[in-house]
Amino acid sequence: LLAEDRPSRIVSAQVHEPLVQTLTGPLGDVRELPGLARAFSASGDRTIWRFHLRRHVRFHDGTPFNAAAVLANAERWRTLPEGMALLPNLLAVDAPRPDLARFILSAPDPELPARLSDPRLGLVSPGALSPTSGVGAELRREQGSGTGPFELRTLASDRALVVRNTRWWGTRLELGPALD
Repeated sequence: LLAEDRPSRIVSAQVHEPLVQTLTGPLGDVRELPGLARAFSASGDRTIWRFHLRRHVRFHDGTPFNAAAVLANAERWRTLPEGMALLPNLLAVDAPRPDLARFILSAPDPELPARLSDPRLGLVSPGALSPTSGVGAELRREQGSGTGPFELRTLASDRALVVRNTRWWGTRLELGPALD
């Protein structure tokens, strides 16, 4: 959520995948597959969006990726200034089923899926978040917090060490990570 420059956003997206993205296979494979949101659709007035979630995905810490995890992240985005700037019309998110998250907006937004592909809105394990004083949640640990093809091992002011996530959900679909 706080990645300010392009290199930081690239690394962040490899650890904390955004809800909406298109992934490809390695080595010039031209197949395109959806990321964590397998599909999405909007109401006629585009104020309610439904995101159908990929099943059998886990965060690096073992927490299941599901609608409850999207809900925890959306609450963080909705209540922190950085998230409000990226999703200004977000009123609420609900989770009618484990594989379905519904975003409810205060005004129509045909660009919501594109907004949710921003690496700053990468999904974080609910276990890595700690509630603050009634507003949002802060990231309390970086290790084990993402779903991506890489895991963060160390983070310093001038470098980040990431290693391949051998349990990444995209591996079984023969997808390639964006970084080599």
